[in-house]
Amino acid sequence: MRSAWGLRLGVLAVVLVLLAVACGADDGPDVAADSGAAEAGATGSGGIDLQGLTVCDAIPTIASSVEGPLGAAANPPDDAMQALSNYGQRNADIFGGLWIDRGAGSVVIAVTEDPEVHRAAITAEAGLGERDDIAVDVVQVTYTEAELLSVLNSLFDGNSRISSLTSGGPSIAQNVVALDLIDPTPEDLAQLSDTVDLDQVCVTVTITPPRPTGVVEVLPADPSQQRLTCGGSDTFALAALDDPVPVESSNHPAAVAALALFSEDDEGLGEELGSMFGDDPELFVLDIGEDQALFATIEADGLPGANVRVSLRTEGWRATGFGGGCSNLSVAYPEGLNQVEISLDPDSPPAADQTEIALLVTERECASGQPMGDRLLDPQIVETDDRVLLVFAAAAQFGAADCQGNPSTSVTVTLSEPLGDRELLDAGIFPPAPIMTGEGDS
Repeated sequence: MRSAWGLRLGVLAVVLVLLAVACGADDGPDVAADSGAAEAGATGSGGIDLQGLTVCDAIPTIASSVEGPLGAAANPPDDAMQALSNYGQRNADIFGGLWIDRGAGSVVIAVTEDPEVHRAAITAEAGLGERDDIAVDVVQVTYTEAELLSVLNSLFDGNSRISSLTSGGPSIAQNVVALDLIDPTPEDLAQLSDTVDLDQVCVTVTITPPRPTGVVEVLPADPSQQRLTCGGSDTFALAALDDPVPVESSNHPAAVAALALFSEDDEGLGEELGSMFGDDPELFVLDIGEDQALFATIEADGLPGANVRVSLRTEGWRATGFGGGCSNLSVAYPEGLNQVEISLDPDSPPAADQTEIALLVTERECASGQPMGDRLLDPQIVETDDRVLLVFAAAAQFGAADCQGNPSTSVTVTLSEPLGDRELLDAGIFPPAPIMTGEGDS
């Protein structure tokens, strides 16, 4: 979750890192990540022949067989983790990594030799074997952490860089290097396959979605189904706020997973997230989709408060994010579209007898100061007896962009009848707001 839905900094940032290790990163658009694509030569959901490379989502995380005291958010004592890290550093030639298995509630340390050879020595570190605040499991892996880092460095050394390879890092709990590719060519995949040991890496392939064209479609015929967001990719229907459904009323496995976070058995959540959710919080269903669900408290003003995102992973529904209140509720734009702000053209103010209205429109998202050009879609226009609702959107630019401000674009919209005394409203904002006179380029 991002923006107002994102995890707080500090202790909760640790929670996000550990959830990412246990559950994997969020999927991007059109990610080639079919769970059945683990075989050599498999084709991911993007329709690409991976040429022997394995999709990261097809590689299971290494599970611990040791039950421990850690819950969904509680972290092991710092001194215990430092002791385990020190052991790994002293034995770098066999150290495969260190992580928390949230499902088992224990800490896992990986070695490339027989675990039993190291188990006694590892649990003796700082008296770990005699403590009740941490349980440690020792597992065997194929590659050391140093070997995985060496593979990663070889791919990003700048000499023979694969252009579609955008990022990567060791996925310790999978004992591979996880690589991110955007729009790879067959030549890119062949070069990658020839460069690395295929067993040491996995890939997530993102295919750039086609640029949206035509008319913006943001406003539904049924206003209760208007999709809203507090920032980021999490959206829900307005109806979820009009008639909130308590999470206890749903038997969906996502709801069960959300409730389990607040069980008395999960002491860690109360310690780490109590300031956000409070004691015995009342959660409501905001949205349940095929692979992601959103639950939140409802504040006195009717807006979402503290929230939890639950996602479907290979091991079942798991919490993958927590967030605070919703201070920037807005209309949710379809994937691939950026919000565009609307103002009246100061050089051509509208008159009651006009059907053509001169406007200035400005892309809200960062766009490196570039004009929208042909990325600007035709507006959605909804006319009623007392108001005119307008929504503009721009096809998003793929990749990073600077945020120095964007230029305005002059456009003219044509109404079905003269404006009269109807109010002009920017419906890309929620609730819709009157369109004010602009000042030109921003």
